[in-house]
Amino acid sequence: IIGCGEVTTTTTDGRVINSTSTSNDSSSSNNSDNSNDISDINSSDGTLQIIGKITYDRVWVNSNGIGLNYSNITKEPAKQVIVKAIGADNQVIKSTTTDDNGNYSLNNLSSNTELKVQVYAQLKKSGIGGWDLKVVDNTNGNSQYVMESSPISLADNSLRVNLNAQSGWDGSSYSSERTAAPFAILGSIYQAMQKVLSVDSSATFPTL
Repeated sequence: IIGCGEVTTTTTDGRVINSTSTSNDSSSSNNSDNSNDISDINSSDGTLQIIGKITYDRVWVNSNGIGLNYSNITKEPAKQVIVKAIGADNQVIKSTTTDDNGNYSLNNLSSNTELKVQVYAQLKKSGIGGWDLKVVDNTNGNSQYVMESSPISLADNSLRVNLNAQSGWDGSSYSSERTAAPFAILGSIYQAMQKVLSVDSSATFPTL
């Protein structure tokens, strides 16, 4: 995985006291690059939490409906995807899902914790009107696509961690992994499911 972005620390009154560019490199074929945006926040109830927004680059089609228009890339919210806090021992600390604006909240975390935020290319909802979808790599044993933040040290302040899955397009070619692709696929499927549910709220979708 390749992670890059800005890490910003603020005081309790919101003033920025430092900002540094960070990167993290490791090898994993079922993960992809991402853009990190990390900053301190004040928790309303005094407990430690990580909140943030998950987005992805959407490359729109050309006006004639043929091919992709790389001059028309927008940042879209990753709706209803699974987000996890993963500890240094690779164990799941907390798990949640984003809302329809891409926002998430991992609550009641312990202080002095080393972790990463992982975002799974997966939608899962039980019950009536539910679904269980995920995008996998069929060239690597159907491994799950996951976007991952750089390592995070959670001391005694809550954090905002925003992650964006990038298109990988550098203006002339794909120069890095297409992190956005699995999330763009899920975004299209989610939109289609919502269309079905708008006329049949009891529809339940098969595992995909």
